[in-house]
Amino acid sequence: MSSVVNDPLTIPLWPDGAPGSESWTQIETESSTATTPRVIRNVTQPTLTAYLPDPATATGAAAIVCPGGAFHILAIDH
Repeated sequence: MSSVVNDPLTIPLWPDGAPGSESWTQIETESSTATTPRVIRNVTQPTLTAYLPDPATATGAAAIVCPGGAFHILAIDH
């Protein structure tokens, strides 16, 4: 049972692109295999996605879940 009421709210971290990525020409890619998690590379438009609860049941608590990847990939299925 989910307590999320609305569609997620997507918030760009840098609306004009991540600092230092202005001259990047790499294309964002996603890959995975049967033995490795899904990995995203070359992200230049990072976002936060908020899944907000029904205001009637909201307590004010929050959790932030971030993918790992040693600053060069986003490993999102761990």
